[in-house]
Amino acid sequence: MSHLRITFIHIFKKKLILSGEWNVNFMQNSVKLNELANLLLMCNLINTALTPSRITQNAQSMFNVIIIRKNHINLATLLDLGFSDI
Repeated sequence: MSHLRITFIHIFKKKLILSGEWNVNFMQNSVKLNELANLLLMCNLINTALTPSRITQNAQSMFNVIIIRKNHINLATLLDLGFSDI
């Protein structure tokens, strides 16, 4: 169902911002991440988060991301505020 919604939005070329906790660690290769990456690629979407959203002494993870259309990346300003979800 999610694929249908994203595809529907893609067809009509609406501005699109997807954000939140995705329950997929974007820093750890997995089947879930590969499936999501393929879906984003098919819909011309890109993750704008470049740094981990959670950093501990033993691990780093990136569950909180912001996803936009690739052709809107020039309109986005990315700021690393140096905060972690700890």
